[in-house]
Amino acid sequence: MNNRYALAIIAALAFAGCGSQVAPTGITGAASASFGESWMLPEAKGEDLLYISDGSTVDVYSYPQAKLVGQLTGFYTAAALCVDRAGNVWVGDSKIHYDSFSLIEYAHGGSKPIKTLSDSGEGEAYFVSACSVDSTTGNLAAVNWSDGPSGQGNVAVFLNASGSPKIYTGYYIHPFGAAYDDNGDLFVDSDQYYSGSGCALYELRARKQKFKPLRLRHVYDCSGVQWDGKHIAVGDSDQDVIYKFAVHGRHLRKVASTSLGGADDVAQFWIQGANVIGPNNLSATAMIWKYPAGGDPVRTITGLNEPWDATVSLASK
Repeated sequence: MNNRYALAIIAALAFAGCGSQVAPTGITGAASASFGESWMLPEAKGEDLLYISDGSTVDVYSYPQAKLVGQLTGFYTAAALCVDRAGNVWVGDSKIHYDSFSLIEYAHGGSKPIKTLSDSGEGEAYFVSACSVDSTTGNLAAVNWSDGPSGQGNVAVFLNASGSPKIYTGYYIHPFGAAYDDNGDLFVDSDQYYSGSGCALYELRARKQKFKPLRLRHVYDCSGVQWDGKHIAVGDSDQDVIYKFAVHGRHLRKVASTSLGGADDVAQFWIQGANVIGPNNLSATAMIWKYPAGGDPVRTITGLNEPWDATVSLASK
């Protein structure tokens, strides 16, 4: 974990449990803080929605218009976001230093939880940095960065997004981002915590039991991982760029790169068709860029506090 990420986590923890809420003013792309319960405008259920985790809240916007339409509150430290085939959104909520985390499910446009999954840190202090849902099985993977005694973290996979997870650990895995591809293969990136040699990428193939290392080049500081429908995309926060790789066995071939103009510590990102959304943790904004062209952002969302992750849930047609 590089220093910028460590500072971002410390900042998030300092505000955990504050319970701030964005008032339903309808102002496009801006948030004003107040206190209250979760809320959602009635029209939200019929719109495509952009969710951005923001400290102790998750802000919800119409997509791609970026009009504020709701907010989910009451989290300790909301960070990881992912969406399943039904459009339900999962929020990773970390009770850091209380040795546990929760994954909380919300229906598209809903303001009340419909399911909660929990797991113990077994003596470690975990920060849920990313999650992903397998479109082929419904399995839910949560990536848990650790500042506990081992410093390794783990990947927890909940079969069919239910019950207790299967925990994957490994000496070289200090995980940060994760994404399933269309075949049910899970990709996780990891800072080389022990060797200091930059970013590594691991793959857990469908129906396999162990992660295998892939030969990753070009990426120095790991950020998010996403499947764009054809290639695996890995972010590099040091260079403010997303690299696209074709996977050939254990070999990765770089096919394109997306420069994130104006980015300021994008920890996680979300690819939605021809766009990529990235929260800027240090400047408290979120930006939308063209994908894979990159360059200057086409839209900026301001007024956030500690943005970390983003996901898009599509309305039922």
